[in-house]
Amino acid sequence: TSIFSHFGIFHLAINMLMLFFVGKIFIHYLGSNRLLALYFVGGIFGGLLEIIAHATIPSVASQAQLAVGASGSIMAIFIGIAFYKPNLPVSLFGVINIKLLYIGIIYLAIDILSLGLNDGTAHFAHLGGAIAGIIASQNPNSPSNLIYRAEKLILKINYYFGNLKSPKLKYSKRSYKKQRLS
Repeated sequence: TSIFSHFGIFHLAINMLMLFFVGKIFIHYLGSNRLLALYFVGGIFGGLLEIIAHATIPSVASQAQLAVGASGSIMAIFIGIAFYKPNLPVSLFGVINIKLLYIGIIYLAIDILSLGLNDGTAHFAHLGGAIAGIIASQNPNSPSNLIYRAEKLILKINYYFGNLKSPKLKYSKRSYKKQRLS
C-alpha cells in the first residue's frame, strides 16, 4: 500500500520525524492501538480523497502525481490529537510555547492554500487524513466512533492470528523423525 512507500530517504525521514513527535503525544492520551488504527484509517481516507480529487477536479486531474507516503496517515494522527487536546501546550524549539491546535491549524491552512499547486505534494491526501483525524477525535470512546471501531477490528484480527496454532512437531531421540502430534 502507498502508506508504507516513500519517494526517497528525505521523504521517509520527514514523515517518521513527524510521527515520532506527534505519535508520542497521541499514545500518551489515546494509546498505541488507536494510533495504529488511525494510521490505517487516515491513510485510506487520504488515498481515497486524492483519487477522488484527481478523478473529479479538472485542474488536479491534469497533474500527473502519485500519492505515495505516510503523510495522510501522519496528518490524521497529528490533527486527531490536536483536536482531541487542543489546549495542550507545545514548546517549539524549547523557546516558543504554543497550543497544539494552533500548529494543526497552520498545517491545515498550508495544505488548503496549496491545493492545485503542482508542487509534487499530495495535499488532498493530507486533507483526507486530517478529516479522519477530526472524526477520530470526536468522542473517541464511543462505540460509534470510527477509530474505536477500527481499533476493535485490529484487536479482533490480532486475536485471530494470535490464536492460530501450527501443528506441533515431536522429535524422537532414537530416529530423529518428525512425528505429528494431534
